[in-house]
Parts: sequence; structure tokens; C-alpha cells
Amino acid sequence: MNKRFTSTISGASIFLAGVAVLGRGIGFIREIIFASYFGLSEDFDIYLVGAVLPLTLDVIIFYIGQNYFIPSFNNYANNSSSQRQDFLRFNFWIFTLIGAFVSVILYIFSYQIVNLYLGDLSGTTINKTVDIFRIFLITIPFSASISILTAYLQSKFNFTTPGFSRLFLNASIILMIILFTDSLSIYVIPIGHVLGTVVQFVFLLKKSELNLFGKFISNGAFGYFLKSTFLITILIESISQLYIISDRYFMSSVDQGGVAALNYAQTLFLLPISIVSLAISTALLSKLSQSFVKGSFDELRLAFNDGVRINLFVFVPLTFVFYFYGIDIIRLLYQRGNFNEADSLLTFNTLKYLVLSFIFYSVYSISNKLFYSANLVKPLLFITIIGIIIKIIFNFLLVDLMKQNGLALSTSLSYLFFFGGSLIILKKKNIITENIFIRELLFHFISAVISLIVVKLFFISTNFNNGYLEIIFFLIIIYINNLMLNSRSYFLVSMMFNRLFNKV
Repeated sequence: MNKRFTSTISGASIFLAGVAVLGRGIGFIREIIFASYFGLSEDFDIYLVGAVLPLTLDVIIFYIGQNYFIPSFNNYANNSSSQRQDFLRFNFWIFTLIGAFVSVILYIFSYQIVNLYLGDLSGTTINKTVDIFRIFLITIPFSASISILTAYLQSKFNFTTPGFSRLFLNASIILMIILFTDSLSIYVIPIGHVLGTVVQFVFLLKKSELNLFGKFISNGAFGYFLKSTFLITILIESISQLYIISDRYFMSSVDQGGVAALNYAQTLFLLPISIVSLAISTALLSKLSQSFVKGSFDELRLAFNDGVRINLFVFVPLTFVFYFYGIDIIRLLYQRGNFNEADSLLTFNTLKYLVLSFIFYSVYSISNKLFYSANLVKPLLFITIIGIIIKIIFNFLLVDLMKQNGLALSTSLSYLFFFGGSLIILKKKNIITENIFIRELLFHFISAVISLIVVKLFFISTNFNNGYLEIIFFLIIIYINNLMLNSRSYFLVSMMFNRLFNKV
């Protein structure tokens, strides 16, 4: 593929979305295999509890690396090549050593941590959970290294290598499950995860051509590190990842298999966000950061607004699809082996509460990058703290009444706050001046309602009941609406794909 194509926001977004489709496609094969082999079993619930903290830390570290390193490296761009390499090496080792330290501390206190979640269960269950927990701890130092290597490559607009490297992880887990589940049981998942992470690390290290053993950056490097937004970024990313951890705490308060159902629903909910919103926001981060450093605020606002338009073009129709046809999607993806019709219904009921915030959280994933680019980490920290407080409060208020559905609804309520709070602050700071969200949302919402009514009337009149065909017809009508009205979002998406086909 032409490198110039991935150096643009639109080109990089399409490429990252394509890689995400492939990666998430493999990820969904992994989830299908999980469902088939383990269903909503007790062993799978144990795995989810044992894995939640280490995997959450992996995610936290990855986004800290991106959101701290890329803006910092751009600010360092005027220095010599050797100084930039020193800066990269310094951050690589700092992240890796911190990751190793965190792993050791968590290993020491692993029994106490697991007891917070499973204190009322048997010793055998607790021991199995601790074993899974400890295996996953091996990945944390590697994930810390990967986060810096990925951020470094993306800061140079090399999205190909990091995107491809993510495929190793799910491929390793799938292969291990198929070959060794009978002998390793539920332990096959964490072992596969460790192997995939190590392979990803080796691949990125080789591609980055980093000399690990050169000298560190001098002249107050550690002071620069501490004076940056790094510590606040740690707080933001750590707090924002407490959702899954807080949900696992209520394992004894939900229906049997409720934790697994919530996990499958969240996986489906996050799939489009990972493919579309994160692709757009990842491609935007370097551009937004450079625009802010140069003082090109008009360019920054235009890039952000177009990102929102593309996002709504995708997520308004998907919200309708997930809410009205989610059961069909769940049956298609999960319902086989040990995952039965009752499991599908349980998962769908949970998914409907998550989807209430689908549009808003997808837009927040883009505005979040604008905060980092504009060095507004303190307001973002405030939003993040209030959001997790809302989540925890509503967890306690809703879990007894609504079980796992209450946990999903509390997540949606906090996501709504993230969205609203971030836009209010960005407008007050004059970072964004034009409120295009409401206008674009109304346009796509009305189009989706009309399309849904047309589809329902057509299939009712023909006495033909097929959810998959209804989804296809619904999306076709949405596309025709945008084509006929020549919307700005349709123009942007068309332009992106035209560039793709012209450059590939």
C-alpha cells in the first residue's frame, strides 16, 4: 500500500479500520470458540475474574503509552535524531521497569486481591483463580514495552506495523484452545495470551530498530518525564478502566452466568467502537497534536468535526441494528456448542442497556484524543473521576433490582456523562466552536427511524420473518438516504474509500 495513503487521517483511519476488522474478526472467532468450549460455565466466570485486573492493566498501560508518548514525542521533534532516540529508549525502559514492578507487587498480594471477589467461594475456586491471575501477570512488562513501541511507530505515521502486530495475540489464543484445551482446561486461555504477547513484543522491537542499550537521555530527562502530563495520564487511564473491575465485584449478585453474559455483550458493544472510533481517533491523535502545537486551530476543529460526522454515519444505524436485531447477531456469533438459546437471550437483554450509550461513547472516544492533543489532561481527569463515581454508585443502586442489566445500565449512564462533560469543557475552552453533533445526530436518527419503519412494514406485509435480511435492507435504505441527500458524512466516507481504491 502507498505510504502516502496512511499518512493522511482518512487513509490512516481506513487502514486502521481494515486492520481492526481483521483483528476483531479473529477476536470474534476467539469469542465464538470461548462460547463453544466454555459457554456461561463456572470455569469461564473464574477466568473472567482472574483475568480482569491484569488485562485491565494491559489496556491502561497501552493507552498511557499512546496518550503520553505521542504528544511528548511531537514536542520533542525539533531535537536531534540521537536525542529523540534517547528519549524513546528512556521511556521504553521506564515503562518496562514500572510494568515489572507492578507485576511483582500484584503477585505478592494475589490471594488478597482474588479474595475481594471470591471470598465466599471454595478454596479450590480461589486457588484456580489465583493461578490464572498470576499467569496473566507475566504480560504486564511486555505490554508496557509494546505501548511505547506502538506509540513511537504511530508518531511516525507507521500504522501498518502496530496494526499487524495485534493479530498475533488472538491467533495464539485460538491456536492454543484448539490444540490444548483438553490437557490445559481453562488455563489454556492465559497461557495463549502470554505467548501471543511475547511474539507481538519481539515483532515490534525488531521493526522499531530500537537500540535498547544506548545511553539514556541526559540533562534532566527524569525531571522532564515527571513534569509532563504522564502522572495525570496514568490516573485518567487507570480510573477509566475500572468499569470491568467494578462489575466483577458483583459476581455473587447477578444471575448465574451473568458475568459471562455481560462480558459477551460488552465485547459485541465494543467491537464497532474498536474498529471505527478508535481507528479514527488513533489516526487523529498525531494530526490533532501537531495542529495544536502549530496553533492551527481551524485545521484542528475541521478534523474533529469530520471525525464526528463519520462516526455518526456509522453508529446511528448500528445502534438501531443492535437494539432491534441484537438477538439475531448474538445467535449468529455465539449460539453453538455450550452456548444455548437461553444464554443468547440473557446476553441480548444486557446488550440493550449498553447500546443506549452507543452513539455517545463512540463520539467521546474521539473527543478524548482532543483533550490529550490540547493538553487538557486536568479537566479530562475531573470528567473521568466523576464518571467512575457515577458508575459505582449506580452499580450498587441497580444490581439488586436488575442484576447484570443494572451493571450495563450504570455503564451507559456514566458514558453519557463522559460525552456531555467533555463537549461542555471543549466548548468552554473554545477548542470546538460549532456544535455539529445535534444537527448530525438528528439527521441520521430521522433517517434510521424512517428506514426501520419501511423495513418493518415491508416484511410484515410479506409475512416473511428473517432478521438478517431485515438488517441488510435497513442498511441499504440508510445508504440510499445519505446518497440522495448528499450528506457531508456520506461525502467524507466516499472520499476516504475513493482514496483507498486509488492508492492501493
